[in-house]
Amino acid sequence: MIPKKFVGNWTIDETSEWDADFLHMVETAKIEIHPDGMGRFRFGCVETEIDCEPDAWSPQEILHFSFEGGDEGTPVCGRGSVKLEGEHLLGNFAFHLGDRSAFKASKRS
Repeated sequence: MIPKKFVGNWTIDETSEWDADFLHMVETAKIEIHPDGMGRFRFGCVETEIDCEPDAWSPQEILHFSFEGGDEGTPVCGRGSVKLEGEHLLGNFAFHLGDRSAFKASKRS
């Protein structure tokens, strides 16, 4: 079970690798986390499904996830993690054999 504080729809506000124009190119950049640990993220032309689980050593503090999807029709996969800091979700994406980026997201109302 995913801790409730992580569950919801989050807007990706910024990343360490891509600017706002790229992030919101197709639609508002976002990450969704569902109570069952499934979800998705989307930014730029990237759209993936995610599978989350709490960190075994700190279940209330960090979620790890794997992802799989596409980037303009090219298959992508990788891993990431998120934690809460105040009102923000802080995390990172690591594309398999590709880009890595930190990100900051805020809860959508």
